Amino acid sequence: MAKVPFSKLQASINGCDAMIAYANRAGEDVRYEVKHYLPFKEKLELVSNIINKSVDDNGFYNPMRVKLYTVLEVVYTYTNLSFTEKMKEDPFKLYDILVSTGIFTDIINFIREKDWIEIQENVWSTINNIY
Repeated sequence: MAKVPFSKLQASINGCDAMIAYANRAGEDVRYEVKHYLPFKEKLELVSNIINKSVDDNGFYNPMRVKLYTVLEVVYTYTNLSFTEKMKEDPFKLYDILVSTGIFTDIINFIREKDWIEIQENVWSTINNIY
């Protein structure tokens, strides 16, 4: 069988373009971008960040901390929303704002379901392997 150069397929990463999300806050329409797909290398870094930030002072992974940092890291990685260092100083408050206002749900609705499931499964699989 003859070899066919892969470059002839002119393939590229599919779905990396960001989609525009809209939020109406205080009577003002705000547009921000949400990536539909995250390249593998960035997903790997995302999962690592979640795991590294979720360990407590005793070396244990608290499921609530995993949930908190999954939300925050997904928002940081998948969107072009920027947060001040002061906002990031209180991750609990930032989490509560993102979840209680529905902003996080809106973001998740733009991300491919397969990617969202893969991120969660890989976080928990890695934590289980550590234990």
